[in-house]
Amino acid sequence: MDPTLPKRLARALLQRFVDPRSRLIYSYAVEDRDRALPTADELARGIPAEAAWGTGMEDSAMNGGLAVAALTRLGEHEIAGELAGGLLDLSDRCADAGCVPRSALPGSGHRPRNTSTDQLGLYTYGLWAFAKGEGDAAMRQRATAKLNDIARRLERDAWIWNNEDGTPASGGKLDGSEAEKRLRLAGTIAAAAQTAGDPHWRHFIDLLWTKRDGSLTASTSRFKIPSPLVSGWGFYVPEQLQAQLHVISRLYKPGRGPYPQCMEDLACSTFEAGFPHAGHAPDLTEESRRILGEDGQAKSARDWRRLRKDLLERKEDLSWRDDYRSHPPAEAGLKGALAFVLGWMGRRPGFCHERALLRYPLTAFHIGLLAEGTQAADLARREAEALFETVDLTRVACADTLVEALAVASLLPLV
Repeated sequence: MDPTLPKRLARALLQRFVDPRSRLIYSYAVEDRDRALPTADELARGIPAEAAWGTGMEDSAMNGGLAVAALTRLGEHEIAGELAGGLLDLSDRCADAGCVPRSALPGSGHRPRNTSTDQLGLYTYGLWAFAKGEGDAAMRQRATAKLNDIARRLERDAWIWNNEDGTPASGGKLDGSEAEKRLRLAGTIAAAAQTAGDPHWRHFIDLLWTKRDGSLTASTSRFKIPSPLVSGWGFYVPEQLQAQLHVISRLYKPGRGPYPQCMEDLACSTFEAGFPHAGHAPDLTEESRRILGEDGQAKSARDWRRLRKDLLERKEDLSWRDDYRSHPPAEAGLKGALAFVLGWMGRRPGFCHERALLRYPLTAFHIGLLAEGTQAADLARREAEALFETVDLTRVACADTLVEALAVASLLPLV
């Protein structure tokens, strides 16, 4: 891989997608951002969605955490510290210590009403990597304290991840029978245990798989990741799980525990999964179907080879407002908002093409590379290197793709 690539990706991310007022990553570049960001009043009313879907500020915490981890791994400690500072300020604006909003409006700091465990997973992953790195000591201490606050808040709220107003966030109940939810909880607690030095968390390290008499107790059975975990949006859940497995695995000697096999299983499943999945696929218009043909769907991560330069360079208006006026949600709440945003995406074939045939493969490669020392990691490395030789990723339409590219590049050997 070109040794200058990581720095070029980092520079493009900072110049095009990071707002200096908040030091947060927004999904759309400067020319689209102002039109897409909701107003403070729209955020308060949940327009176009309580989760700010489609506005470019729905994933600042998640993307920021992923970028901070990558930049720390690359030794770009000053840049990592700047972005980590934005993430910490985002949480510090909340009266409840340990709360992690999705994003905030540059300047005013107004925040979406809804957060999610997707935000939590990669936010804590990024702060964990930064706290264990070699950046500014005071900033790393802030990151450590924040991880402790997050774990304490979860414990206080009976292992439910809540929105800022105290209502359960999307996917918020983390201590039930669902394996992936308990894994997210385990990874969050493990991040605090490894950084905060609080002996309180040592009590929880291997105690998060079963629940008995109201307390979390140990299970010695092998943790098997069920295949349905690669459904849904296709990249959010698997990437969260792999990041959390990566954190947990650092509690063990190399090769010990069930986690290396889990990570390889998850990498292989994600690599071979199609994208997008039924129920979350964009509602393509006839015009979009005509433009895309078969190029709006990936049968596996290998399908990045079907990338079309004309679609990657297609200029589309990424503002949702005209669509919201002409195609308002048919019902209230997140279900109606999801239907709206899928329709919004369906009128933007270039956006759909990048999402399916570039962002998704890059996410699959990132998941694979985190499964270090496995055949899945070798496959991900070969595919990623071939992609980087073919595609200029500094001019992608969305920060989400560029962040994934940076995460992948941070795990590849420089030649």
